[in-house]
Amino acid sequence: MKNTIKHMFATFTAIVCFAVSAAEYPTKPIRVVLGMSAASTFPIITRTITSNVPNKNFHFFNDHKTGQGNLLAYQFAAGSKPDGYTVVFTSTSVVINPLLHKDAGYDATKSFEPLLFIGTVDNGLIAHPSVPFNTTKQLIAYAKRNPNKIMYGHNGFATQSYLAMELLSLTANVKFTSVPYSSRGTDQAFIDVAGGQIDLSLIVIGRVGGYVSTGKVKLIATTGSSRNKLFPDVPTMSEHVKGTESSIWYILQVPAGVPPDIKQRLTEQLAGGLKSTAAQSILENVGVEPVTIEQAAMIKFIALEAAKWKKITTTKQLKIE
Repeated sequence: MKNTIKHMFATFTAIVCFAVSAAEYPTKPIRVVLGMSAASTFPIITRTITSNVPNKNFHFFNDHKTGQGNLLAYQFAAGSKPDGYTVVFTSTSVVINPLLHKDAGYDATKSFEPLLFIGTVDNGLIAHPSVPFNTTKQLIAYAKRNPNKIMYGHNGFATQSYLAMELLSLTANVKFTSVPYSSRGTDQAFIDVAGGQIDLSLIVIGRVGGYVSTGKVKLIATTGSSRNKLFPDVPTMSEHVKGTESSIWYILQVPAGVPPDIKQRLTEQLAGGLKSTAAQSILENVGVEPVTIEQAAMIKFIALEAAKWKKITTTKQLKIE
């Protein structure tokens, strides 16, 4: 009987402590973990969102854990206490890293819980003007007649610019030759497409316009599920080859296990910041298309993305030791 009373008292005490903790939350600044450097675009996005939350008692700061394709940031966040004081800025790389690393240190579908879908960014498939195709359909037909003749540039085997082209290759049953630019970066791949050294490359859509307008490259397709508003006359890849959607996406998440009440309050504040005029202006300027979906849909979306990229990494036997 005494043990039962003690157990009941302990449970009651825990509930009261949680209620008080949730009611007082937050009592200190909230860390936003990013795998990008402070000089990149995305810290500006998170700062703009967090500085425009409705409740000014919520204070945030960016904490940069750069390296290994955001892996260090995800590992740090996954190992953080689930108390509502750690938020992590995740991108498509959060599902790709565990597929490539033998021990990534986290599970993309179990280690985090999504709070807010910020948006997506399409890539544009650019080609040198001299190549004998203007659409994805024509590209595939040409590739079938000329296996491995088409050369495409990418940022490295762990990046979406590579995996998205391999998704197209696998889905359409054609073969391309990949040219890695890991040490030279996207800019050099862009330059080499314009110069005719390689045939194709996937480039973030916001950077394509200048080159297309001057005629240095042509835009074959975009990678989203619907046509990009910057190039509404350009078909998506999936219009000609179903199942090849591959936009880059950005979601704010927390370590799994954050108390529901705290998670809800945090989500409400971040959603308010995202809706601000300042945040929407930043997203438009950098080419991020806002996405509004509920948490359950985000969980399902992340699982589907993990399954999609697992098919590619398994088929290509990709691993980073």
